[in-house]
Amino acid sequence: MSGGGGSGSSGGALGGASFGGPGGTGPNCSSLAFDATVMSPDPTVVAVIGVGAICEVLLRGTPVQVRLYVRNTGDLLGAITERWADLTACIESGFAYEAEVRAVRPISVRIMPRRPYPLVAPFSAVLVDVQPAATLANGDHLEVALDAHGAVMVHDSLGSPVGRIDAEPVALPEALSDGRPRSAQVDDAAAGRIIITDL
Repeated sequence: MSGGGGSGSSGGALGGASFGGPGGTGPNCSSLAFDATVMSPDPTVVAVIGVGAICEVLLRGTPVQVRLYVRNTGDLLGAITERWADLTACIESGFAYEAEVRAVRPISVRIMPRRPYPLVAPFSAVLVDVQPAATLANGDHLEVALDAHGAVMVHDSLGSPVGRIDAEPVALPEALSDGRPRSAQVDDAAAGRIIITDL
């Protein structure tokens, strides 16, 4: 994230039980950590990412993939296949993970339980599932809020749905949990990128 302002946080395991230990057959989700090579990395993202960058580890797609999204931009870096079953089971049980870039040629990461991190405004996010009828122009003012299912939804100034924010940042739903809409502005209409200006 960039800039300053209000803050929120997200970190650690979000709940669920660890599978490891006596009588358990799965991983110890609370301490699961390992190195992995990023598969099918996006070359445009690799070109600008550096060692030490942090990515969110999320389950996405059909069939489900373990995908990595750069935390401060929301860009999809790639996917990982190592320990797929362990990560999938742990994430589905409520545990959360992050990936730290360890090398860029070839690109590899360290998977670890997500640490608490500050969420400060302003920061950028990418819209997905943009409504066909939505017309966006750079500078347009938007509102960001949670829907009844906990998804981060974006509406225009008339209250019409525009799209939603999927991967970036994971801490955003926590920051919106008080029910107060936050302000946002269209930064790049063609790319669907917006700037959330307050928390």
